[in-house]
Amino acid sequence: MRGFSTSRGHAAAQCVAISHRIPAQGRAQPCGVVAASDRTLAWLPAVWPAPRHAAGGGALDAAQLAERGAAGEEFVVELCREHLSERYRPDLAAAVSRVSLRSDQLGYDVTSPDTTGHRHRIEVKTTSSASAGRVEFFLSRNEAAVGVRDPGWSLVAVGRNRDGSLQLIGWCSSVNLVPHLPRDVSRQGRWSSVRLSISITDFRPGLPLDAQS
Repeated sequence: MRGFSTSRGHAAAQCVAISHRIPAQGRAQPCGVVAASDRTLAWLPAVWPAPRHAAGGGALDAAQLAERGAAGEEFVVELCREHLSERYRPDLAAAVSRVSLRSDQLGYDVTSPDTTGHRHRIEVKTTSSASAGRVEFFLSRNEAAVGVRDPGWSLVAVGRNRDGSLQLIGWCSSVNLVPHLPRDVSRQGRWSSVRLSISITDFRPGLPLDAQS
């Protein structure tokens, strides 16, 4: 996905959630959320609307985020292809796909096989805030829900340097994210997007393909 944040995290993982309360009449209004428990998301719907940019946000900022997110996704696609080609499987390398070009509602951006026959569904987060030992990014409710129910899902973090170059930070599964997710304050108020600050030590080096082949 395409969001990133440059604010610094504290010692423990933190999050800022965007939630909406649905009143009896009128438009949805912002609503607060509280910290999550490990059982968060057990009941999440399969699909949740993608979060919108806050009112007043400039179109240029949104375009920059989209451009940087797209660059991160292409970077991961190329890394997956290199991983498979180095293992003498150009046929599998050709099967790596950036599916976000077809839909941004899947809950992941890239699909890739590995040499053991597993297919990975990868959500890509491009961030410029990993220098302080934490990785900060936005996660949608739909992405979280897909990650919880899909054992083939993983999140790959890509660091964007000041000169615009990219580097692989690592990857994690939804198990690492669930403890840091918010929970709904009521049945009428459900979070739709959250900014997470996760310790870089929660990320494994390399690609999720490395864990299988």
